[in-house]
Amino acid sequence: MGEAFAPRGDRFARVAPLAAWLAILLVLAAAAVLMGQLRAGTPRAVEGASWSQEAMDGIPGQGILLQERGAGRFRLTWSGWENAAKEEARLRVVMPPGEPPRWLMLRRAGAEIPLEIDFPQFPEARPVLAPSPGERGSEGERLAIPLPPLPSDGTLRLTIRPARGATEFPPGGKVDLREMFLARQSDDGAWRGGWIRVGAGLAATCPILFWIGIRRMRGRWRIRTAAAGAFALSLAVSAAGLMAVHDPGVWRDMRHQAAMTAEESPEGNLKVSLTLGSHLLRGEGLVMAPGVPPWHRMPGDGLLAALALRLARSPTDFIGGALNLIALHAGLLAAALGAFAAAACAVWPAGRALAVTAALAFLPSQLHYPMVDGVMPALALGVLAAGLRLTAGWGEDGAGGGVRSGVPPGVTELPWTRYLPWHGAMAAWVIFRPEALPGWVAISAIWHLRRPRLLLMPIVWFLLATLPWAWHKQAHGGPFGLTTSSSGAAAMVGLWETPHPLIWRPSDHDYHRWMKELGVNGTSPEGSARAARESLRFWLTFPGRTVYLVLNKFNRFWQGEIWSGAALLPKPGPALTGALAAIPALALAVGYQRVRTLLLAWPLGLVAPLFFLVYSGEGRFYNTAALALVAAALGLALDGAFYRRLGECPGRAALAALLVGLGVWGAPRLERTLQDWPTFQWSAPWLDPADSSLYRPGVAPSPPFSLRDMEVRRMPAPSPFGGR
Repeated sequence: MGEAFAPRGDRFARVAPLAAWLAILLVLAAAAVLMGQLRAGTPRAVEGASWSQEAMDGIPGQGILLQERGAGRFRLTWSGWENAAKEEARLRVVMPPGEPPRWLMLRRAGAEIPLEIDFPQFPEARPVLAPSPGERGSEGERLAIPLPPLPSDGTLRLTIRPARGATEFPPGGKVDLREMFLARQSDDGAWRGGWIRVGAGLAATCPILFWIGIRRMRGRWRIRTAAAGAFALSLAVSAAGLMAVHDPGVWRDMRHQAAMTAEESPEGNLKVSLTLGSHLLRGEGLVMAPGVPPWHRMPGDGLLAALALRLARSPTDFIGGALNLIALHAGLLAAALGAFAAAACAVWPAGRALAVTAALAFLPSQLHYPMVDGVMPALALGVLAAGLRLTAGWGEDGAGGGVRSGVPPGVTELPWTRYLPWHGAMAAWVIFRPEALPGWVAISAIWHLRRPRLLLMPIVWFLLATLPWAWHKQAHGGPFGLTTSSSGAAAMVGLWETPHPLIWRPSDHDYHRWMKELGVNGTSPEGSARAARESLRFWLTFPGRTVYLVLNKFNRFWQGEIWSGAALLPKPGPALTGALAAIPALALAVGYQRVRTLLLAWPLGLVAPLFFLVYSGEGRFYNTAALALVAAALGLALDGAFYRRLGECPGRAALAALLVGLGVWGAPRLERTLQDWPTFQWSAPWLDPADSSLYRPGVAPSPPFSLRDMEVRRMPAPSPFGGR
C-alpha cells in the first residue's frame, strides 16, 4: 500500500490520498440524491374519466378528440367543424389514493382561440388559457391552476370549452390542448435552491480534496483514482444537467417528460427503441411488430431498451423504461469517461489528464433525449480512450509523424494485440449506429497496409458486430443486411434541410411518399439503394446547390450545432470553436504527435462531415464531434512541447492558422453570397433536371388529414405507458 504513494516522510503524505476518495464518495452521494429527485412529480395513473359533447348536425361528438396519455395526462382536440367552437368537454378525474395533487397543469399549442375552464366544485375559479401569438408549433401557453383540497373520494370535475365570444374557429384547423395533468409539487423552487447551494459547496471543495490526494499517488493507484473520480464527476454533472432540463417542479418533471416521449408516434426515436425492447422481452425478437424488424436501426439501442424495461419489471412500462434508459445512458457515459481518464493518466501528466477529463464531463451529452443519441457520447469516449491507450509509451518529445506505420519513427511496430481494444470499441459504435464505418475503414487502411494480415482484425470485429443482426432480421421476416437500409432515406431527407423551392420537406413522410410514387419499398435495401442513386443524381444535376447545402450545414455546425444538447455551461461561440479547431490543425501541420491527434480528432474529420450531405437531425448527430474537438485541442493546448514545436516551424504554423481563420471568417460570407445567387444554385451543367425524380418545384403539400383525428376516442384499457 505504501508503494502507491510518493514518499513524503510525514503522516500527511499517507493520509492525504484518502481525501481524493472522500471527494469521490461525496460527489457520488450528491449525484444519487439529485437523480432520485428527478423521478418525483406527477401521478402515474388515474382510475377513470368521462366526457360529453353537444350533438352536432345529428352526429354526436364529432368535434372533440379525447385521449388518455398515461401518467395522469390527457389531450383534448377540437377539430375544425363548423360548430365545434360551441362544444365543451366535461371530465371527471378520479385520483388514486396517496398524496393529493396540488396543481392542475394545462399546456396548449399554437396561436388559436382561448379556452375556458370551469370547476363545479369551486365555481369562483374560472381560468382562461389564452392564445400565444407567434408560438405555433412551440411549447405554447402554459397555465398552472392551484387546487383546493379535493373531496374525500378524490374526484376532480371540470369543464373545458372555447371561451365565450370565441366564435371564429381557425379555418380547417384545430384547437389543441396538448397536455392536461395533475401535479403534486409546487413550483416555488425553494428546495431546489437549497440543493443548488449544496452542489456549489461540493463543486468548490471536492476538486480541491481530490487534487490534494491524487497528486501524492503514483502508478496504478493514481490511474484507478482518476478513473473513479471521473466516473463520479460524470454522474454528478449528468444529474445536474438533467435537472436543468427536467425541472423537478410542476412543469418539466422527468416522469412527465418521459410520458410525453414514450407516447410519440410509432416511428418516434424513443418509441422505436422501447418497442424493440418490449418485443424482445416477450420472446418475439428485436422487431417493431411481429415479422417486422427495423429497417433504420442497428440492434444496440433496442438491446439497451430491453435492459431498461427489464429493470422496470414490465415489458409494457414505457415510462419506467424511458427513465431507466436515461439512467443507463448516464451510467455508460460515466464508465466511458472513467476509462478515458485512466488512459489519459497513462499517457499525459496527471494535471493535464484531469483537466481534459473535467472539460469533457461538462460537454453537452444529450442525455435528456432517451434514445440512441444519448448513448453516442459514451461510445465515442470509449473509442477515444482506446486510441489514447494505443499511444501509451510514445513519449512527449514531439515525435509522431509516422502516420502510415501507425507509430512514431523509432518505435518498433506494435504487436497486433495492441490494436484489438480500438477495433473492439469501433465495433461497439457500429452496433448502435453505422456512421463510423467510413472512418474505421480509412484508419484501418492507413495503419495496416504495410501489414495486410492485420486487416483481418477490423474485418472480424465488423462481422462479429453485424452478422448476428443480419441473421436475426432475416429470421424474423426482414431482408439480410449487415447494417441499416436507411442510407438512401438519410441522403434524400438531408437535401431539404436548407430553404429550397421544391415540394419536399425534411421528413420521413415525404421520403416514403416519394418511394411509393416510384413503386419501391422505401424500407428495403433495394429501396435504399434507389434513393441513394437518385440523391447522387440530384447532387450531380445541381452541383451549385450541393455546394450551398454543404456550406450551409458546415456553418450551422460551427456556429452552434456541434454543441447541441443540454449543457450546464454556455455554448462556445464560433470564434472559440474555430480557435479550438485550429489547435489540432496546427499539430498536424507542424508534425507534432500526428497519430495521437488523429486518433482523438477523427470523429471531427471523418464522421461529422458525412452529415453535411445527409440528414443531420438539427445537430443531434454531432455530439461525438464535440468530444473529439475538446479532447484533441485541450490535450495539445496544455502541452508545453507543442508550443516549442510551433516555434521551430513558424511558416507551416502560420499557414495552418491562416487557413482555419479564413474558413471560420469566410464560410458564412460565402454562404450569404450563394444564398442570393439562385442561378448558381440551380444551374444544371451536366445532367437534365427532367430526369431527376426529385426535381419538383412548387409548394410542399399539407400533411394528410385523417378522419381518425375527428373521432371521439374512448378511454382505453389500462395504459401500457403508465402501468396501473
